[in-house]
Amino acid sequence: MKAKPSLLRSVRANIFAPLSDQSRIRVLCLAATIFCASIADGATLFSQTAKIGRSGGTVGSSTADVFVTIDPGAFTRRSPVTLTVDSTQPKRLLGDGFLISPHGVSLRLSPDVLSASATLTVILPFAGAYDASTSATTMIVETRDGRRLAVPSTLSGDSHLAGRLDAATIRSLDLHGKDHGRIVLRLFTANGSLLQAGTLVSSVQPFLDNAFQPTVPVPPLSGRVAVCVHGIYTDLSDLALLGEHLAAVQQAGRPYYDHIIGFQYTSNVPLKEIGTAFATSVQNILSASAITQVDVYAHSMANLVSRWAIEQGNGTYRIGPLLGDGHYVSLRYPDERSEYEPVGL
Repeated sequence: MKAKPSLLRSVRANIFAPLSDQSRIRVLCLAATIFCASIADGATLFSQTAKIGRSGGTVGSSTADVFVTIDPGAFTRRSPVTLTVDSTQPKRLLGDGFLISPHGVSLRLSPDVLSASATLTVILPFAGAYDASTSATTMIVETRDGRRLAVPSTLSGDSHLAGRLDAATIRSLDLHGKDHGRIVLRLFTANGSLLQAGTLVSSVQPFLDNAFQPTVPVPPLSGRVAVCVHGIYTDLSDLALLGEHLAAVQQAGRPYYDHIIGFQYTSNVPLKEIGTAFATSVQNILSASAITQVDVYAHSMANLVSRWAIEQGNGTYRIGPLLGDGHYVSLRYPDERSEYEPVGL
């Protein structure tokens, strides 16, 4: 499976950009992922289309306990709204660390009919125990191209969340020209309470023979070093294509990087523990006197892991500032924040 050329061009274009301030790292958020996850939805359990006008209305399934209510005044004119419930979630949503609501839910509507103050109330079940202390139980809205936002939500009954999806959020996710005037939003709940338990398993792996090698010790490093860190539902094998690209980058007729390594971790423990493990694991490796520059490539949740290691650390183990005016390259920040954001060290 090949990465999108635009991503590779962006990496190539930004890797050599100098930092304007040695005490800061500019995060280069590239609006693309370096791998494509296959999506396999289950069979359709329920589908309802209703024309809803200014008086509002509800679409929903009592069998799946999924309901969407359009408040009165939310629509400026009558327009169709379609709610579809599938038997299972897409495979890409399932992974260690979070309990995901059982059914795939999608909502199709036209953003053009929304009033400025429009609000939709979404009722979805959640799995596991509700976690009020850390807001680990949350509702997420996702577009078909993978952009996600958290939906403000509260506990409804013993096992459901009530989310408030407003017009501003829906319009921010709308891509006119691609959706032909209607947008499809996927809705699900994620319970991260499991992140508070578990045993962290981590390792540092060298990139050799076009793959990260879990059983091969990291050799003594020198020159320029690239460090790759994977996201929450992936591992270093998913970053093999990135490793191949970085190994192929040349400057003045020779490879730009002398070594490429990766940090592998399990995601079912608190972020602080993962970030500290990252800093601890690479601190001695990256302190070799023969190293002239260190660049970090972080995908999705790896941005949080890497920033903890760089900015927080534990006082003793700390990998920032990156050696040799190194670069921090962010591949799809998990909360879709601004495209270029400075990170203080």
